[in-house]
Amino acid sequence: FINKNNIDDIDGMALDGVTFFRDNQRILERGLEHSSYVISDKIRESMANYGITPTLSENYQPMFNFYKEDDDLELEDAKIAEKITLPYSDYQNSYFVYSPAKKEYERYQNNEMHLDEAENKQISVKNVIVQFADMEIIDNEGRMKVGLIGEGTGYYFSNGKYIPIKWKKDGHFEQTKWYNKNGELLSINKGKTWINVFDSKLEIFAN
Repeated sequence: FINKNNIDDIDGMALDGVTFFRDNQRILERGLEHSSYVISDKIRESMANYGITPTLSENYQPMFNFYKEDDDLELEDAKIAEKITLPYSDYQNSYFVYSPAKKEYERYQNNEMHLDEAENKQISVKNVIVQFADMEIIDNEGRMKVGLIGEGTGYYFSNGKYIPIKWKKDGHFEQTKWYNKNGELLSINKGKTWINVFDSKLEIFAN
């Protein structure tokens, strides 16, 4: 699909050891598939080598609308969300807990702080978006087809609250857009945003 549609691409498998590098310790601890890293300087080098321009097109629209200041306008009718439980799998317990001091959500995995390995600090984000999509297993290996073209529902979490939202994506080359209950483009608070895509048959727990 990438080749057929002439999509700018830096192949992490083909450029293993050139643009991408391996962490040998992680190979020992977690396997080859969890050991590949890249840094921004190497991406820029590869972009230049492959003739990929960093210039945005004239009709580019940002993915998000941001408030100028930290704001709860989208969350006026929101419900409280001090903890967000995310059912990624049966063997990994993932959730966010809201920190009023930081005004951010701190992430946990298997009841332990999820740490940024480079800085050894707990990962925290300003916003959490949950997007529901239709999913189905398509082969005996358990690979899944995720329906990201079309529209659906979800939730937006920020400042310890959440609201229901809707999403829409018209095609492979269109951006996903999120909307509030009035059908207006969603505005979010500035900061890191963690987007989670789940099967539309699952339930997300917030309390």
